[in-house]
Amino acid sequence: MTKAKKARLDLEGKIPVPVRNGRGQILICLRTMTINGRRYACGSVIDPNKLPQKQMAAMINSRMARWEQKGRRAYPESVELPKAEPPKPRPIIQLVEDLSAETSWRLTKAATTRVCDGNAALAMDLLMSDVSARDLYKRAQVEACTREAKRRGVVSVCPTDIGL
Repeated sequence: MTKAKKARLDLEGKIPVPVRNGRGQILICLRTMTINGRRYACGSVIDPNKLPQKQMAAMINSRMARWEQKGRRAYPESVELPKAEPPKPRPIIQLVEDLSAETSWRLTKAATTRVCDGNAALAMDLLMSDVSARDLYKRAQVEACTREAKRRGVVSVCPTDIGL
C-alpha cells in the first residue's frame, strides 16, 4: 500500500478520510443539519477545519455532504441556534396522609399534578419513581379492589375497572 493510500485511512483503517482533490473545493451540505450549535441549510458551506476527521468522513460516506468546486453561486449562510433553556428542577414528591390509602393516593396524585403544571403523565412518572409513592399506590389498589369486590359480590376485580 502506498503512503498516499495510508494517509487516506484513519487509525482503524476502516473509514476512508476525505481528501480535497484540488484548490477551490468546498464542502457542501446536502441536507439540513445541526453542527456545533449552528444550523446548516441544504447547500451551505461547511468549514472542514471545524469538524473532526471521523465526523467529516461519516458525512461524506453517508452522502450528507460532498466536495464541490467553488462556483459563482450564492451559498446559504449557517445560522447560530439560540441556547436551550435549562430544564425545570424536578418537583419534590410529598405524600398526602389520610386514613384511607385510596383517598391518600388520589390526593397525592392530584397534588403532584398541580406541582407539575397540570401534566398528569409527568406526575405519574414522578410518583412511580418514588419508592414510598409506589408503595402507597399498591396499598390503595389492594384496598380499592377489595372494597369493590365486596360491593359486587365477586372474588376479585381488575384495577382498571375501578378507575385507579
